[in-house]
Amino acid sequence: METLRILWLNHRDPKHPEAGGAEVHLWEVSRRIASLGHEITIFSERFKGAPKHEILGNIEIYRSGNRISIYPNAVLNYFTKFRGRCDLVIDDIAHAIPWFTPLYVKEPVIVIIHHIHREILNFELPQPYARIARMAEGSIPRIYRNVPFITVSESTKNALKSMGIPESSISVIPLGIDQTRYKPNWRRKSPFPHILYLGRIKKYKNIDHILEAVKLAAKEIPNLRFSIAGRGDKSVVKALLYSVKRMGLKSIVKFHGEVTEEEKIRLLQKAWIYVTASMREGWGLSVIEAAACGTPAVAYDVEGLRDSILNGKTGLLAPYGDRKALAELII
Repeated sequence: METLRILWLNHRDPKHPEAGGAEVHLWEVSRRIASLGHEITIFSERFKGAPKHEILGNIEIYRSGNRISIYPNAVLNYFTKFRGRCDLVIDDIAHAIPWFTPLYVKEPVIVIIHHIHREILNFELPQPYARIARMAEGSIPRIYRNVPFITVSESTKNALKSMGIPESSISVIPLGIDQTRYKPNWRRKSPFPHILYLGRIKKYKNIDHILEAVKLAAKEIPNLRFSIAGRGDKSVVKALLYSVKRMGLKSIVKFHGEVTEEEKIRLLQKAWIYVTASMREGWGLSVIEAAACGTPAVAYDVEGLRDSILNGKTGLLAPYGDRKALAELII
């Protein structure tokens, strides 16, 4: 078998403090490709305390720049380090702004994209950065006209088609999980009704909607408990803590903060229901992690989550923004 030298561009590597589901996908896929004898090099932004160059397992990582300067740095590093030394470039558009590789890369390019951000950018970025990011995302059909796309759900495939990407250029490969680790442990199930949100703490995740649903559900469910676990934006965490106090939910809600992989699995096994109210997902990795641990999900009927949740089988879906419906499904 011929050894391929693969350059993988992703904004964050698996060690990045803001790494999420896209970075889990990056790591799990890249290490499996490397195990087949191929050479993987990841290029990503540098974060505080991280070395510029690191070998992680059998994968080489180069880090340069911040979330803005990484784009010109990617071009510079391609010409100084990688051009002619790789056989394939993976253009991983995990955070809205593309790498524009067809404009300067001479090797074959494959795009990986989890979801189209669109209005999420208005939630997560101040103006005019949100407008610039939306313009950059909107340029994808023009820049990547003849490039193959891999995405994780039919929802994202449809979003790409609506932007003008030909269906023949899009392949759907859903996310998977390690079921030797994510599996039920019925002895860990909470003795009282326990719901869980586990993921990044971001504004577009609408965790405040879950708090409103929990307040409604608590009127009908004695001893209800709600755990929130994950890392994210400090301002969002602060707002959620204030909301918990204002809504009189301090005896019901517990913030776990960032948790280890072992604690994450324990929480998923312990919970009765996993709840997410995200505006949109590419797929919803935590949803299938919860399902593998024997915990069904309640969520909004939005892109990505309607792919990872089989409504009425592995979970239940509520109309987007309907907190009362969310509460009724929890009950």
